[in-house]
Amino acid sequence: MDATSTRGITISVEELMAVREEVRNLSWQHLLMREKNRSTQGQRLSESRGMEYRESRAYVVGDDYRSIDWRAMARSGEAYTKIFSDQQEQSATLAIDLSPSMFFGTRYSFKSWTAVRLAAIITWLCERSQLSLNCLICSQQGLLRVPLAPARRNLPQLFVTLSQLSNNSFPFSDQQNTLNSLLVRSGDAVKPGGLYLLLSDCLGVDEDSKRLLGSINRHCKTAVYRISDQSEILSWPAGSYPLKLKDENFLYHHS
Repeated sequence: MDATSTRGITISVEELMAVREEVRNLSWQHLLMREKNRSTQGQRLSESRGMEYRESRAYVVGDDYRSIDWRAMARSGEAYTKIFSDQQEQSATLAIDLSPSMFFGTRYSFKSWTAVRLAAIITWLCERSQLSLNCLICSQQGLLRVPLAPARRNLPQLFVTLSQLSNNSFPFSDQQNTLNSLLVRSGDAVKPGGLYLLLSDCLGVDEDSKRLLGSINRHCKTAVYRISDQSEILSWPAGSYPLKLKDENFLYHHS
């Protein structure tokens, strides 16, 4: 382990590489459970590839015209595209929110640490499933993209980037809703019929966020992982808390 790494706050490349041993017995089933039935994306990812018809979705500019669902279009008057098993399984887009609110934690870890570690788990699952991986990271340094490639080729670049961004050594600044910026970029990057995974504390969610996420969900299998701290969900227990502001110490009373 890197000597400069602090567990729960920052994370090293070596720690991200070591996550591979922990996910040997982990499957997509653990991450992508469905409520209505027991079939999971994890089971779909393990199926043999072929041209088995799965479903139809709204046509997106750039779709192969040979996959147009003419019957659905005749019924609805709108264009639809047929999705086959091999199209669903070819790529995954991982969107990681590392905006200022993620660098917070009161018990076990910063939310940013949890998000980066979960990103490593997803990356190793993509590598094992031979999925191409497209990673978008929104941070104080701007919006970064690790280009689409087989997951195994992404690993060094992605893990170095995540390790660097987990070390919050840069100043915070006021800026626009970073979550929405991430969702806008995601909409441009996702592949129709692929898999989209968002890691965020969702504190910046507004009506625009819901609209953008809904648009992505119409074209992809979508999973949102909300990473929260207990203090954001439950009220602080009543009592007095010693706080320090610059050179002044005082008690904060909460009742």
